Amino acid sequence: MSTIRTYIEHLVLIFITLILLQSCVVYQKNSVSLEAAVLQELKSKVEMKTKETYKFQRIVFEDDHFYGIQDIKGEKIKRPLQANDLNKIRLQDKSKSTIATVATILGSLTVVILVWYFIDTGGGNWLDLSE
Repeated sequence: MSTIRTYIEHLVLIFITLILLQSCVVYQKNSVSLEAAVLQELKSKVEMKTKETYKFQRIVFEDDHFYGIQDIKGEKIKRPLQANDLNKIRLQDKSKSTIATVATILGSLTVVILVWYFIDTGGGNWLDLSE
C-alpha cells in the first residue's frame, strides 16, 4: 500500500505543477477589424473564410500589409493577412482569461486535496449517511 501511495503522491505533485504552469486564453465574442487588432496588440484568434482558424500572439501592420505573428516552437513566424480572406478576428479578453486561469487552478487544487484526503484516510466512510 505504501508503494502505491508514494506513486500517487508523486503523480499528484506532477499534476499540480503542470496545472499551475498552464494558463487559459478566453477570446471576446465580438469580431474586430484588422486596424483595431493592430492597435490593441493582444492575442488574436482569426477565422478565415475557408473556416481555418489561426491563433496569433498579435497582429502588426508593416510595409502596407497586415501580418499575424505566431510563435511556433520558439520561432516567430509572420503570416500575411488579407482583409477579404478573413471571416472573424477575436481578441483576447484579459479579465476573463485571468478568471478562467484562477478558477482552473483552484478547482484542480480542490480535487487534488480531496483525492489526497481520501487516500490518507483510506476512503473513510463518507458514503454512509446513516449517522
